[in-house]
Amino acid sequence: MTNKYYNSICLILMSFALLGFTEGDTLKVNVKGLTLEGTLLKPGENQQVPIVLFISGSGPTDRDGNQKTLQNNSLKYLAEGLQKNGIASLRYDKRSCYPEYINNVKEEDISFDDFVDDAVAWIEHLEGDDRFNEILVMGHSQGSLVGILAAQRVNVSKIISLCGPGKPLGASLKRQLESQGLKEIDKVEAVINSLEMGNTTEDFPPYLSSLFRLSVQPFLISWLKYNPGEEAKKLNIPILVVHGTSDSQISEDESQAMADANETQMISLEGMNHVLKNVGDNFFDNRKSYTNPDLPLHEDLVEEIVRFIKN
Repeated sequence: MTNKYYNSICLILMSFALLGFTEGDTLKVNVKGLTLEGTLLKPGENQQVPIVLFISGSGPTDRDGNQKTLQNNSLKYLAEGLQKNGIASLRYDKRSCYPEYINNVKEEDISFDDFVDDAVAWIEHLEGDDRFNEILVMGHSQGSLVGILAAQRVNVSKIISLCGPGKPLGASLKRQLESQGLKEIDKVEAVINSLEMGNTTEDFPPYLSSLFRLSVQPFLISWLKYNPGEEAKKLNIPILVVHGTSDSQISEDESQAMADANETQMISLEGMNHVLKNVGDNFFDNRKSYTNPDLPLHEDLVEEIVRFIKN
């Protein structure tokens, strides 16, 4: 959310040309004075095709699914996989990637709804493009809830929740901190309970100041007020929940909660982690994959998503 928070050749081109692919086009949209940029990938076909809006997860995540110290290209590879299957996509840099935003907006003034406004603006931008016969939204991690909230305001045909939780943020925070061996989980619960009621608090363990500092608490309050599963119930469109069995950030219970809430389809990919790579059950391979852009996506991911989109 601020500097501190966020700072948390030729043969290939020939192959794409032969298959009728297009290289990415840069699109721009203005949201409340901030110009966001994204990459449009589409098949080289004249007929109308579906387009998927990608919404990234938390932090300063760019259009390819990367951050400054976390390069994995997960969303870039996913967009290319859809393109090969006749499906267009638009993926964009989050507002947290732009220095003019980070330097000019106080952390305490940032709201979760800012990200929803961005997604809505991109969908509205695509609505006027007659190259596309339907608009779908695919949100990764935090982006899953962003996409669900955006779909309540504008028309989309389907939602894909990719490694997204079906439970409120508070439950995820508690689980992740407990899994890291935190002893004072009761103090964490007290802080979360206060924030869930809309109240800031200074009563948190000092070693958790990077997570609960006062300036970030308004953002957490704006996020904690949403229950992803309950928000999904408000939509009357197909939703696909995609879970990876090696996802250390989103548990199977959290994914299942999303599927149960909307009585929707859930697929669980064996060995897939949070950045969509097949790492099996090896802890060290899991961690290394976050910074390995050469590692391909899980071999079944694109196929499952294409099947959902085309059906």
